[in-house]
Amino acid sequence: MADRAPGRDPILPAALETPESVHYTGGHPCSRGSVGPARAQPQPTRPTKLTRLTQTREMHERLTTERMIEREWLTMDSVRIPDLVAALGDLLRSGNRVIHIGTDAQKVDARVDFVTCVVVLTPGKGGRVFHTRIRKPREDVRSLRLKLFMEAWYSVETAMELEPHIPEGSPIVVHLDVNPDKRWASSRHISEVVGLVMGQGFEVLFKPDAWAASRTADHVVKNKHQSGTSFP
Repeated sequence: MADRAPGRDPILPAALETPESVHYTGGHPCSRGSVGPARAQPQPTRPTKLTRLTQTREMHERLTTERMIEREWLTMDSVRIPDLVAALGDLLRSGNRVIHIGTDAQKVDARVDFVTCVVVLTPGKGGRVFHTRIRKPREDVRSLRLKLFMEAWYSVETAMELEPHIPEGSPIVVHLDVNPDKRWASSRHISEVVGLVMGQGFEVLFKPDAWAASRTADHVVKNKHQSGTSFP
């Protein structure tokens, strides 16, 4: 889902406003895939200790009704994957690979579709994509900020559930569909969503490098993989 023009977001639930719930780590992304020094502006109080399994009950209950890895996962050819962990295990046995996870959203009538993609790349040979779709009523996604948090949380939740099953040497990278360019509205929320991912201990990429979200998940959420449109 593309950025929209800057505007004032409505008041959000307290669970999304507190620094403890978003694990804000300070600083402001200033270049591709990196977080630079903090700017001279008021900073929220950070949690005293961040762990990969730290998450607020409010956020979890708001966004998920079942574990991400237990949802229905499909290939790009719409073949159902009965066990995502087993499918990834088969791919990862042949060598150290990087797992990329990204989520994008699209408004469809009275709902908003979120698609989370898990991508395993084989250098020089392409990669495999697995995806799952979550549908939410449009009234549950009331602002750009909330949409960005939901996208980030679905990716982080997937990463946290997969991590115990992933062998060492296969890092997980979370991609965020946010743009540091001040011309885009999502730039106002980039520090918070980047902090959410880093607070759980994962590497994070954002635009223009967040291809798993802004290209792969975007391709699937718009159903281009079913219409025969070539993958970008």
